[in-house]
Amino acid sequence: MSKKYFHHIVFICLLVNFPTLNINGENIAENQPDATTGVDIESVNSIKPGITEIRIVSSKKETAAKIPVTIYTPPGKTIRGNILLLPGWKHSRLRWLNETNIKEHADNNGFRLICPEMNITVYESKYFPETTLKWADTPGLQWIHDFLIPAMRTKGIFLTSQNNFVLGLSTGARGAALVTLDNPSLFSAAAAFSGDFDQTKMPEDKLMTAVYGSFKQFPDRWLLIDNPVQMARKWNTPLYLAHGTKDEVVPISQSRLFYATLSKLHLLLDITINMPEEAHNYLFWGSQSKIAMQFFNEYVNKNKVENVK
Repeated sequence: MSKKYFHHIVFICLLVNFPTLNINGENIAENQPDATTGVDIESVNSIKPGITEIRIVSSKKETAAKIPVTIYTPPGKTIRGNILLLPGWKHSRLRWLNETNIKEHADNNGFRLICPEMNITVYESKYFPETTLKWADTPGLQWIHDFLIPAMRTKGIFLTSQNNFVLGLSTGARGAALVTLDNPSLFSAAAAFSGDFDQTKMPEDKLMTAVYGSFKQFPDRWLLIDNPVQMARKWNTPLYLAHGTKDEVVPISQSRLFYATLSKLHLLLDITINMPEEAHNYLFWGSQSKIAMQFFNEYVNKNKVENVK
């Protein structure tokens, strides 16, 4: 069962000489941060149509690296909702935007896309003495809860008065499930492509071992912490799952298990699964993006649409 975090406003001192963060080959020069939110002041006074780039501190440490976040706002459109777009393991946040037609679908549906650079996180809620894999000072799931969402809210994004959604692929699909569980009232619907949802079914998984320690030594961690299937009783959000039957990276049994568990526990909740004859790649994920947005459209509250173009 994932640990609940105390929601807090992030206070940091104004610093000029932060180190450079290199993520996926990007050399990110650090600028002076906003003392209240940790968001860089430069370039984020307003979220403009098209691409907006910001950086958000990874912790409250003075030497904390900053995490790049790309925001895509459909130009000249009424914004009908926000989608938190989560990448897979070591996938640049930009691959969603550059290797699929998701921006076109966002334009057609009036959805803003928020793309954080999650790099090597498995969307963990905490670290342990045995953890050898740390993506940043703050665990990935905690960072989304304590830093990303509050920072976005200072810019008018992910407000409770808006339609908010989350979509992830591969490890990011696991992330989408955990972020939804961690923020039970924020998202109107979620979608997860080619994800893993119960790490105990893959006890030799090297990434999970590097975060939670070995399964043999710490089975309770694997079962009770950051395990969407085991946390399924708390699920309360419509969900669209997609997983290719030709996937050779993540077993399709992972999505089948999550679907079966949620469907059994929540008979009246809209839980949908699609299992086409596809592989673990952007060709498949791109084809599913349109379907996911159609699914999200069913949960757009017209009273929460931003009418200002």
